[in-house]
Amino acid sequence: GPGRESGVGAMGTEACAGGSAASAADLLRLQATMLWHRGFAQAAAALATALCDRLRCDRVAVGWLHADCTAIIALSHAADFDPRQAMSERIAAAMDEALEQASTVVVPPRERAPTQVTLAHAELAGTDTRAVCTVLLADAGNLVGALTFERASARFAADEAAFCEDAAALAAPILSLK
Repeated sequence: GPGRESGVGAMGTEACAGGSAASAADLLRLQATMLWHRGFAQAAAALATALCDRLRCDRVAVGWLHADCTAIIALSHAADFDPRQAMSERIAAAMDEALEQASTVVVPPRERAPTQVTLAHAELAGTDTRAVCTVLLADAGNLVGALTFERASARFAADEAAFCEDAAALAAPILSLK
């Protein structure tokens, strides 16, 4: 669908140049997993579940832009879900927050991170010490959606957020083709 212009460049193979060989191998496995699934919804669900397992998250959501509003299209380890549930709406609000800023949003924020609007992310994290990271999905320079990662175990380190961004850069064009 029509997406917003992105300040995010199309990251190619050079995106993982600074990462480890393990990260590059994980990205290739992720690509193979998505390509193996025929349909859009199945590929999105496989992406969410693979990333959830790789980053030891409690939940990963895939959102897609429809008329400037994000719709949750897949949740990790969930064959079916109701996008009208309050939790889905909170996830979509966090995605919209990141998309409006055209930037990755991490809560709690990383050291020396630029100041960002994080109200929807803080609401999604709740009063406990949950960590939330939302990265953008961009295809050919247009924002098409977002990935939101949630976990209770630990905040997202800079290298983990960078891996999430690399995974999103790899996934968006594949999902757009589905």
